[in-house]
Amino acid sequence: MLQERQRVTLSLPVERWRRIVLETSGFIEAPLTGEIAIESVNLPGVLHNDPADRMLIATARLSGWTLATRDDRILSYGTAGHVDVLRL
Repeated sequence: MLQERQRVTLSLPVERWRRIVLETSGFIEAPLTGEIAIESVNLPGVLHNDPADRMLIATARLSGWTLATRDDRILSYGTAGHVDVLRL
């Protein structure tokens, strides 16, 4: 969706880009589980209602990961102590 809205530009079709990133970067793809879905609607504190952001935050919280982002709303949520964040 970000590519369609021209918020990001990829040099390859998204499917191919994803495959190359997963094969070469060492990144892993986290599954979306029921536990993550439930956590996403029960997040503490004040956060906007974007379901994708909530799923990312819930995944990071449950996995003990730091969420790297440029999104000011997520960064503020992290500053409030609800998730570890890294400003990109």
